[in-house]
Amino acid sequence: MCRWEGFAHIALHCWNEKQKQPSLDTSDSGIKEQRIMFVILLHIAIRLVANANPIFRKACMVAASPLSSDSLLLKHKTIFDFIIEKIDASSSFMDAFECIKIVVEERNDDSLQWMRWIRHLSQKGDMKEKIDFNNLLQVFEDIVLFYTDHIAEAMAKFSYFKSKFCRDAMFEDACRCFKTLLEKYRRVRRQYMNGMLSLHST
Repeated sequence: MCRWEGFAHIALHCWNEKQKQPSLDTSDSGIKEQRIMFVILLHIAIRLVANANPIFRKACMVAASPLSSDSLLLKHKTIFDFIIEKIDASSSFMDAFECIKIVVEERNDDSLQWMRWIRHLSQKGDMKEKIDFNNLLQVFEDIVLFYTDHIAEAMAKFSYFKSKFCRDAMFEDACRCFKTLLEKYRRVRRQYMNGMLSLHST
């Protein structure tokens, strides 16, 4: 997860959470559900872009290094901007949609394991605004059912959604979320290690 691909997924999560603000969101549950579907599609699209671009697989050192150095901060920000540009230029609705269709047709969610860690990122809002990362197969089925007969419209809406994310994604927001998640992981790891030491000392 500590790769630039993971950081891109976190940036998408942070941006989506901001869309839930009352001034930006709407009470129309149908629009909320569509946004959830587009978020999932964009997560898949980012994964596919990452598979074809080695820079996404490089270690992300944002949380490992203090960002007090202007040169270091600029370096990380430059990589982030490049990755966002790649997502904007290369992510495809049809590629993501076809990937989802295969999972639904095969009824096999083993290929979704890479997405499970995203559930550890906090989500605001009511249940209709939250993505159930523990039941992604159901979400995928809804996407296929909803968009199969409306591909052209879905492509246009996805393109707008993607462009809006790429325009508004904030490096600083993703940094804060990334560090919070990493600290949560470290805390759990310390608890696990302390528990194991306690068992061996009894």
